[in-house]
Amino acid sequence: MDVAVLNRRLQNLWEEYNHVRLLGQKKEANNLLAVFINELRQQDQAEMQHFVDALCTAVLDTNDEVLANNGVAVANQVERIQHPLFKDILLPILAKQYLQNSSRHMKWIGQLEQFFYTDAETTSAFLQQIHYEGFFEAAYFFEKAFAISQEQDALTLLLHQLAKTMDYYFHEVPYGVLATPHVLQEALQCFKNYWSLSQHQRKWTDHFIYWERLTYHWTCYNSDSNSYNNFAHYLSLHNILPD
Repeated sequence: MDVAVLNRRLQNLWEEYNHVRLLGQKKEANNLLAVFINELRQQDQAEMQHFVDALCTAVLDTNDEVLANNGVAVANQVERIQHPLFKDILLPILAKQYLQNSSRHMKWIGQLEQFFYTDAETTSAFLQQIHYEGFFEAAYFFEKAFAISQEQDALTLLLHQLAKTMDYYFHEVPYGVLATPHVLQEALQCFKNYWSLSQHQRKWTDHFIYWERLTYHWTCYNSDSNSYNNFAHYLSLHNILPD
């Protein structure tokens, strides 16, 4: 991250915090982070946004996945977004930029999914601030970001989220599928529509063939379920072996 976006005092605090954190001195690192956050909040909005943009660029734009918010790999990163920083510094900027239709910031919101899931109160307040009704869904923010920018990185993140949903529906095969045929067909078509716009279509080919095949058989099974003991029985009689 380019710390030049900060004044000298904040640069030193940020660098010291990361140095101490990587040494494993958790308590001292958390104290330094609290001081850093307090002083950064006293700066004008422009400086706060420069910092948020620089940090998210360094941490999120180098990754085509949702960011984990804990674990050894995360803790050992040269720069890390910890929850106090997320709550007190990132969210005000992300909310403001979302309302200004910044696709880049929308993508970042989606990538911070795990932070939102671990703090229901903060998430609820954030969603109210951006006038969003419902539960937090990363796919919504990736979809909105792609609709505005047509950027492949947002599309890749969206496809990952849609694929996770499809895999969830099918994770109990051969015993059953966790969606009605209609829901499956809509989800499959939604994935197909976005997949057709991807520059990395080969990555998803085997997944799509698998989902499409099982959607067909789940639909057939549901149309005549009384003829079978269960879905596993249907698959066995039709010599369908799930991958």
